[in-house]
Amino acid sequence: MNAGKHERARTEEFARVSEIQLKDVSVAFATTGGTPGSSEARGHVESSEARGSVGSSDVEGIVGNSGGSAKSGIRFVLQEVDLEVRRGDWIAIIGRNGSGKSTLGRVMAGLLPVSRGVCERGDGRVQLVFQNPDAQIVGETVWEDVCFGLENLAVPTEEMPARAEAALSKVGLLEKKDADVSTLSGGQKQLLAVAGCLAMQAEVLIFDEATSMLDPESRASLLRVAADLHLTGRTVVWITQWMDEVVRAERVAALETGRVVFEGTPEQFFYGRDGEDSPSDRLHFAPPYAVQVARALEQTGVALRTRPLLPEQVGDAL
Repeated sequence: MNAGKHERARTEEFARVSEIQLKDVSVAFATTGGTPGSSEARGHVESSEARGSVGSSDVEGIVGNSGGSAKSGIRFVLQEVDLEVRRGDWIAIIGRNGSGKSTLGRVMAGLLPVSRGVCERGDGRVQLVFQNPDAQIVGETVWEDVCFGLENLAVPTEEMPARAEAALSKVGLLEKKDADVSTLSGGQKQLLAVAGCLAMQAEVLIFDEATSMLDPESRASLLRVAADLHLTGRTVVWITQWMDEVVRAERVAALETGRVVFEGTPEQFFYGRDGEDSPSDRLHFAPPYAVQVARALEQTGVALRTRPLLPEQVGDAL
């Protein structure tokens, strides 16, 4: 949630601590068959992502080639990305399909190596919540699934119950701890994934379009849990294409063809800076309803005291 609307127990020194820092990061995959951008070539890029990115020796000198070429046999999914995620941040990562959002999330989480540049992570554990709820469920019951990560971390057996119960309680699933995971809704499965991250004491949570397959009620529930965790000091990286989710962030980074083309606040993204066209318009993202209303009022000559992002802020702006 916007920090200006909430009191958060963190000092300026705490806020400056870097959890993840990407410096000149590029990620490339080999493409074989088809022309770059074709469905056949994309299929090879996706399959190669599972194996890992192309090494730095293979991409040296090609990074400036706007996405690689058929001749080079290399396609860049991320290009020269500089981005810092500070402790306690809520940063939204946005972009069209194929812009590199999910690849960026995997790099941040340490699941994918970079082809060039450096991705530095702090001491805090980084965990990723995937788009597909069923892709991250391992246990047969809710309890087994939460404890699976603890077993992988070799957490002492006597510590597991307390950590698992605390995590399930935070996401509202404690009463379902003995339930079969097949009986959970998609939203509950995403909350279970978050509980697993919390049980492993993750300080940074990366949500990779985690609401894209959920109904509105489940989306709202997952957002509330993420907001509550953020208020306790956890770092949230929220990858999305939903503009009404972007307004919940403190910072926004927009990707286009693997490059960061905007970084700033949600207000700057939707309203622009110093009379310039808004980045959301330039990148063809329809702003959320509250922003549309505010813009329409300004066009009719109504002077607004503030620039609202949420529906409940529109009245205060008049």
